[in-house]
Amino acid sequence: MKMKTNKQLITSGIIFTIVLFLWPVFMGISHPQGSEIEQLNWIKSHSIIYKIQFFFAFLISPSIIYLMLSQLEKYPNENNVSKRLGYFFITGYFVLSSISYASQIIIVPKFVNSGLIEQARVWYFMSSTSITYFINQMGYCFWGIGAMILFIRLIKEKGIIQYLSFIYVISSILSIIAFIGLMIENEILNSMTLYGGLVLIPVGIITIIWGFQENKKINGTQQVVQSIGD
Repeated sequence: MKMKTNKQLITSGIIFTIVLFLWPVFMGISHPQGSEIEQLNWIKSHSIIYKIQFFFAFLISPSIIYLMLSQLEKYPNENNVSKRLGYFFITGYFVLSSISYASQIIIVPKFVNSGLIEQARVWYFMSSTSITYFINQMGYCFWGIGAMILFIRLIKEKGIIQYLSFIYVISSILSIIAFIGLMIENEILNSMTLYGGLVLIPVGIITIIWGFQENKKINGTQQVVQSIGD
């Protein structure tokens, strides 16, 4: 059971790190410039690369949830109320984030190719009238609340989980502040969403290291037991 959990730590850490690396790479390649109309026309001509960018963005929520569940499996929560509440908000994040990013892959290109520019602007992520940006920010706020509930109790633990919990809590606070900034139309506060994401960059690599360390401990214990038996 422990070996399986450690394998999940390593696997989830690798998946999250790869997704988090590839998404900004394709975002940099496929970031249209100019007015909103010019950007939508660019998407019409470069729909494949635009869809690839948001495909990796779409993978962020399932990959980080898998990562978090793998970490939490090492420290089961006996408080069912807080666990269910945390999972409720994390599930809400998954749904909202999926709608936001999937719309860029399916709905926006469909409207653009049909010449329905005004309808596309409503769903276009970078538009000033975008409904998907609001949905996305609300999703990250849900993630922040859920992560806070699930990981704040682990700050008192020792070892790698303590550092990971600190990172999650900091990112959670920034994500919640960012959504508040969006609600009150404060650009400075809303920009905290960027820093909330940047804070999470090392969690995948840290989790991979954690998984290998735990495997090393188990292998060392097995060798000791075997030597005693011999």
